[in-house]
Amino acid sequence: MSSAAEGVAQRRQDAQRGKGGKSSRTVEKEWATLAPIFSDRIFRGDDAPSSEVERSRIERAVERTIPLILAGDEVPFLCRYRPDVVSPLNPSQVRHLCDLLDRHQSLSSLRKRSLEALRERFRGPAGEYE
Repeated sequence: MSSAAEGVAQRRQDAQRGKGGKSSRTVEKEWATLAPIFSDRIFRGDDAPSSEVERSRIERAVERTIPLILAGDEVPFLCRYRPDVVSPLNPSQVRHLCDLLDRHQSLSSLRKRSLEALRERFRGPAGEYE
């Protein structure tokens, strides 16, 4: 299975599990804080928005698109049947947003596992830190 297909499968599993006990509003707020960062990374060079109005439209589109991607919707579906949500973004930008989300999720997971491993390593026999 390709990494893109694995990312879609992982997003679907996360959506079905409810993101490890977190409410959907909490998850949406977490991703909404990342929307400005992701919207800046989507555009490079000449594609960069020239005005603040255009930049805010793109940020709102990214905020609206992230929950759909996390729910497991794929890029062709979003671009074909949900143009009202992704309106200023083109398919390659939505695909790039999916890649950014996958990368962020994998790094967050790696960070969490690393912190847990460090905590376990520095615990003494009684379960306390040495």
